[in-house]
Order: sequence, then C-alpha cells, then structure tokens
Amino acid sequence: DTSPGDSNPPPADARADRPMKDTGPPPSCTGDPETDSILVSDTLGVFVSPSGSDSNPGTSASPLLTIGKAILQAASASQCFVYVCQGSFTESVAFGSSAIGLFGGFDCGTWVGGGPQTRVASKGDLGALLVNGVTSARVENFEFDGFSPSNPGDSSIAVSVYGSTGIAFSNVKMTSADGNVLELPGDALERGLRGLHDEGERDQRGGDDGRRGRED
Repeated sequence: DTSPGDSNPPPADARADRPMKDTGPPPSCTGDPETDSILVSDTLGVFVSPSGSDSNPGTSASPLLTIGKAILQAASASQCFVYVCQGSFTESVAFGSSAIGLFGGFDCGTWVGGGPQTRVASKGDLGALLVNGVTSARVENFEFDGFSPSNPGDSSIAVSVYGSTGIAFSNVKMTSADGNVLELPGDALERGLRGLHDEGERDQRGGDDGRRGRED
C-alpha cells in the first residue's frame, strides 16, 4: 500500500491494467513460417485468402484477395513474408520484389501452416507466377497451373523466371496445359513445302555450277 503523498508508483506486477509483454519480431526472416508459428504475424507479413478483399489491410483478421498485391504491400512495408491460405486463385502473380518469402497451404481460419498446396491458375500465357528481376526469394507449398491457350501456336507456361537469381522452390508443383497447334490451310502448307523444295534445288544447282567452274 502507498500513502497519498507517496511519489513512488506501485510495482508493475500490482497494476491490473499492465500490458502484455511485447517480445518483438524474431531477429531475422530466414525461418520457415510453415513450421515456426512465431513467424506468422501481422508484423512480419501480409495475409491472403480466396475470401479476402484487396481493400482490406492484409492482416490475419482482414486478408487481401490477390497474391500480387500482397507481394507489393510486403515489399513497400519491408516485411518478410506473404502467407496464402488454402484454396484456389485465378491470377498471374507478378513477383518482382527481392527478399520475400511466398508461402501457401495455411489454414484460412487459424493460419496454421503445413496444409495442402495452394493452387494458382494462370490468367494468361506467361504463367501463374512471373518472377522478374529478383535476387532472392522463396516460394513454398503451391501448385501453379498454366493457362490453356486459345490462339493457334500459343504455349502454356506454369511459371516464368526472368533475370533473377537465388529463387528457391520447395514443395511446388508446376503443371502446363496442352499447347495449341498452329495449323496452316492445306494450300498454304503445300505452297510452303513447294517453296522449300524449290529453294533446295536452286542451292543444289548453284553448288554444281560452282564445282564445274572450278574443274574447267
């Protein structure tokens, strides 16, 4: 007890309204949030859910909807991770920020990691994940599925990586769809083949004439 004139406050343990101790973030972002729950926090990363909204702040209670926006938000806030919960997304994810870990397979309610792979289906022919200009990144527990092309001659790509180094993939499945064959009309194909044949004959005649000239 303290008297009215006592200038010393009561000890911290005696204060009913004392805040909980803040342990702060871990010393680095090199761990695996799939297995280490201390790395799953609003401080360290951005959360994404198929039922989220891109107008949300991206917290565990109010996740974003798109993975691409989460990567940009994490990069701008110097955060370490993007946590994506289980389910399916239709998106071509642009990954252009270094030193960020992209982790799927989280439970959408508890945000416990290690669940089934999160599926991302591509919206275009460059892939479901496009990594460009990144010097280090981790991608874990995802299935990336390529776009089924509709135009003749187009390909299907699951993941594209350009101008990047140090990209680590773990427990990631990449599946491309069937490409679309470029079929020429019969007369155009015939003309093309005839042209190749005529060109070959001209090259052969030119070679024969050259040899005869040397012999003469």
